[in-house]
Amino acid sequence: MLQNVELILSFFLIFYILILIYDFVSLVSNKISKKIYKKRKKHLINILNLNNKKLIIKLLCNINYLYVLNKLIDENYELKNIGIIDYLNKNKKIINSLSKKYYFKGNLSRSYYAYTLSKIKLPHGSEKYLFHMLTIKSVYCVENSLKALYNTGNIKLVVKGYEILSKNKSMYYSRLITYGIEEFKGDKKALAEALYKDFINFSTECKIGFINFFRNIKYDIGDDLVSKLERYSYSKELEISMIRYFMKVKNVKAYKLFIKRLEEDYYEDVEYDIVMIQTLANYKTKKTIEILTLKLSDYNYYVRYNSCISLDKITDLKKIVTNDNYAKDMIKYIIDLRR
Repeated sequence: MLQNVELILSFFLIFYILILIYDFVSLVSNKISKKIYKKRKKHLINILNLNNKKLIIKLLCNINYLYVLNKLIDENYELKNIGIIDYLNKNKKIINSLSKKYYFKGNLSRSYYAYTLSKIKLPHGSEKYLFHMLTIKSVYCVENSLKALYNTGNIKLVVKGYEILSKNKSMYYSRLITYGIEEFKGDKKALAEALYKDFINFSTECKIGFINFFRNIKYDIGDDLVSKLERYSYSKELEISMIRYFMKVKNVKAYKLFIKRLEEDYYEDVEYDIVMIQTLANYKTKKTIEILTLKLSDYNYYVRYNSCISLDKITDLKKIVTNDNYAKDMIKYIIDLRR
């Protein structure tokens, strides 16, 4: 027993010593890193002030110095009475030369350079570098290149970027498109109009991202979307995003279509039904209450739950008349939740 206690104490002692060593090494390493950063920062600032373009380009081809440059941009550092961003904007040769050199580097370096371009006004010619990055199967290269294109506020460049992205089937996701495109520095509704005009030519992932973007900014394409849903079949994810669009943009035609399809059990898929049920919460009518009350008796728990939630938004649940036990239980559950 005593030996076991000694063994445990020895283990904790060794563990404590290892933690102390780790903390010491981390502290020393952090101090060295700060010292190196300060040295690089001083060196880069001196070279920038001398306006030695060849040496600036040579330094910034090293990702460590590119990191320092990004820090200077964040600080809006002043170089002889000119801000660092203005300095870079006036020296297109530096940016365009760096673009050519980073073109041949690894994806990590390429992506970080694209991120740098997103912080400054893009010089003419640099968009070619970004368009090339959109053909690479790397989320980071695509994300940072699009960020740089958004920053230009140029609708044509953004549309072309997405055309390239769709054509090359690059690695990217609709959710990133929706969140990213909100950063566009120009007229968002004009951008939405341009993207929808060329809608058929984009990949499914892009279309989903765009529809969600249109919903967020309430860009009205409601009648056309209803027409598409009535006449064509799309992937499940795209159709659901098209239905969800009407959660924010009210449309009578869409309302009538969803009522009809819920009555007919058109999709035979609860995911479609749930999204249509959630959307109907925007339409306070007698017919809506009727169809949602009917869906309270559905075999699927989530259909019943969402029907009750939607009903709760447009009427008093205590007034709902039903003989179905499932429906009664769900109404009671939602009412109790509010207490």
